[in-house]
Amino acid sequence: MTEIKVASQLTVTIRANQKDIYEFFTSPERINQCVVDVVEFELLSQNKASWTLKEKRDLGIVFQPKYTLSYTGDGEKHISWVSESSNLEIEGSVTIDNNSHSCRIAFHEVISFDLPISKTMGLLAKTVAKHEIALGNKRYLNQVKEQLESLVVT
Repeated sequence: MTEIKVASQLTVTIRANQKDIYEFFTSPERINQCVVDVVEFELLSQNKASWTLKEKRDLGIVFQPKYTLSYTGDGEKHISWVSESSNLEIEGSVTIDNNSHSCRIAFHEVISFDLPISKTMGLLAKTVAKHEIALGNKRYLNQVKEQLESLVVT
């Protein structure tokens, strides 16, 4: 087995108030509306949910992400999540920096998983995974931005 570990950091500015953004990132049901390639979603509690994503096939490798995330927050501007039972280890956080008419969101996530491949093949798989995760997170944050900005009355 070869461990693949990818870190992703993105920043986005959203024209919405801090409270709405905080409530979004602490609601697995709302988060699910923006997650890409969901096959199955199950809300386990107010701050915990499970996802199964569409199967990924690349380089002769087949992998279907399945994970359960628990969310915690400080009640104002920082939310973090960690995976529990899953075939992915995920740790992430969002920090909200409030400006006068918008908020800057700092998104950080580290995802790791094992694949039954050689270390050499793992280097190639990590490059593909890094690209896929970065693209997926950008699409996710664009969906989040679109959804939150649609709530803003101008």
